[in-house]
Amino acid sequence: MKKIFLVVFLCPLLLLGQVDKSHSETHLEEHNGKIRIAGTFSQTYIPAHQYHESEDSPSQLIPTDGIEIQYFFSEHLSVKWANEIELMSYILKDENGSSKVRKNAFLTTATIAYELFDFGLFAGFGYEFEKSENLLVKRVGIEYIFKPNKYVDISPAYIFDSMGDSHMSHSFAIAIGYHF
Repeated sequence: MKKIFLVVFLCPLLLLGQVDKSHSETHLEEHNGKIRIAGTFSQTYIPAHQYHESEDSPSQLIPTDGIEIQYFFSEHLSVKWANEIELMSYILKDENGSSKVRKNAFLTTATIAYELFDFGLFAGFGYEFEKSENLLVKRVGIEYIFKPNKYVDISPAYIFDSMGDSHMSHSFAIAIGYHF
């Protein structure tokens, strides 16, 4: 696990030292700034087979809201810190088939993102914090980045999260970001 973390987070940083910073920083500042803050609104889908049988017709779409802070190393490469809260409770099965309540879980992740041709790919790790159990999260996703002007973007995204040995989720999100 530590080796994956080092590869995902540190290798791109080492490669950045080889880039001509004066050209890239000037272009980035003219383009849209080095920092982006975005509000995110998503619907998280957890497959029905992961819900506990006692859950009466589980709502499989969980509303999730959050905020992202993104720092651009170059025009294409960035690191993104996302914080999200699930706005409902649900009951999942644990590995023994017993019920496991997840109530308004808070998720924080750090991902490395790469943008190319208005699409962004990102991957990283984080934690989901909840009163009864905290879970390690592995996250991958893709987003389409629409920029109506040089400061604002609207980005629909698909996100896949693997929550430790507990469960997995698919999220369909939209982020509204501001660059400065």
